[in-house]
This record gives sequence, C-alpha cells and structure tokens, in this order.
Amino acid sequence: MRHKSPPDLELPPDEGDRSSGEHKSTNSDWTTLDYIADFALASAPPLSAPASSRFEIRRVLGSGGFGAVDLAWDNVLQREVALKRPLARLGPRQQQLFLDEARLAARIRHPGIIVVHDVEVDGDGQPFIVYEYHPGGSLRERLRGAAWTLPAALALMLELAEALAEAHRNGLTHRDLKPGNILFDRTDHAQIADFGLAVDEASQRDLSGEITGTYRYMAPEQFRGEVDRFDGRTDLWALGVIFFELLTGRHPFQGEDFDNVRGRGELEVAIAKGKVDNEYSD
Repeated sequence: MRHKSPPDLELPPDEGDRSSGEHKSTNSDWTTLDYIADFALASAPPLSAPASSRFEIRRVLGSGGFGAVDLAWDNVLQREVALKRPLARLGPRQQQLFLDEARLAARIRHPGIIVVHDVEVDGDGQPFIVYEYHPGGSLRERLRGAAWTLPAALALMLELAEALAEAHRNGLTHRDLKPGNILFDRTDHAQIADFGLAVDEASQRDLSGEITGTYRYMAPEQFRGEVDRFDGRTDLWALGVIFFELLTGRHPFQGEDFDNVRGRGELEVAIAKGKVDNEYSD
C-alpha cells in the first residue's frame, strides 16, 4: 500500500526532515518545548561521534522537544540509521525518562510502529537511541496544504489505526500523534514514531495534572491534565484531526492559539454529547 503526495505537489530535495522521530516543526505544529529545543540546538556544541567507532554521524535530520536526530552510518551492520540524542546533558533520572521512549516503542511488534535497533552511550556517558532510518520522510511533508483523495486518505488511516490498536493493546497511549510523527519507509508504508510522551497504565497515576503534547492535536482530556483518564480514545482524537487535514488540506483549528483550540475541542465534545445545540455553536 503506497501513499503518494498529490501529483502537483513538488518538494525541494532538501525541504523537510527525514528523521525517525522528532523534527523542527513550523509554528503551527510547535509545543512550548519546541521553542526551547530550537534555541538549545542552535547553541549546542558540534556533533561528535559516539564512543564506539560503530556509528559515523553524517548530518542532523531534525530536532524536537527534547532531542535531536542524526543520520548515521552503522559500520558493523553496514546500513543507515537514525540516532536520537538529548539536547541537554541528562542526569541519571532524566536518562531513564529519555530511555523510556525506546523501551515503550520496543515493547510493540507491529509493521506500523517505529523499529528500535539499540540503545548506546556516547563518550560523555549520555544515552542515545538507534532507530530505523526512514528516507520517505514524514506525513507533514506530504500535506503542505493539499488535500488527498478519499481512497488514499482511507488507506493511510487504516494503516495508522491498526498500528495504534496494537499500541493500545499493549497498554500504551502515544499522546503526541501528528503528521511529523508519521514516517514512511523505503516501501512507502507508514510508521508511527516518537514515543517520547507515551504513557502506560503504570505511569498514568504519577502524571496526574500534566499538560503536554502538540496542542493542535491534543484531546480535551489532555488540555485538562486528566492523565488518569487517557486511553485509546485520546489518540483517536488526534487521528481524526489528521484525517480532517488529509481530506481538506487544512487543519480544523487553523490559525487558532492554545486557548482557542482548547475551547473548540471542549465545544465539539459538548455538541457530540448533545449538551449544546450545534445550530448555535458558532
């Protein structure tokens, strides 16, 4: 199953990210942490190779809330990989939180979920995650304001829904599903990446009140910090937003800020429950 960009949409060869997970988003896709990360990446020291000579770093692929992703060559297995590293030096507790992303993603075995190859430590004692490299880029690159055909959009939704279902069967909620975290492999199949904000049932109790995610894709319970209520439906909200984008070429909350998006989300839920008359919802 292949998912092509609209035929009239041409991207420059160097535009967009080719990362295995996080990327530098446009303003419409940024979280608060992305602004911090952008400054941190700009002021970070030059890249250095990991302690072992196994990986040769070639270039930076992108950055996100907490980490940057580098394209590297694996000298042992003779293949390209994506290395995700933290933007700032991490203490022991922070290292464990960083590695939780790899642990959660590695728990799931499904063709629609990013593959974690390994976890290693660099010369400064900082961990990095070795991911499968995706040369097909992200869904964010393939949208660019152009609507997809209904068959193509439905085919992609089916792939993503099956991958999410497997994550949910394993007790995980992704919490940050968005076009930049949907990547395409060499055969043009979609994979869900970046489990940096994912939670499982055990961790949900400890995160009550936490408000995090990319606000344009956040479900109402995320805005309220009701982490204990998260389940598969939290990710399905984001999937529905993405489906809307595919069909219309625009975001349902285009041009709106954090508070407006939160209010619109609450309103849509109230309408769906019959608590507000849709005729007067505007």
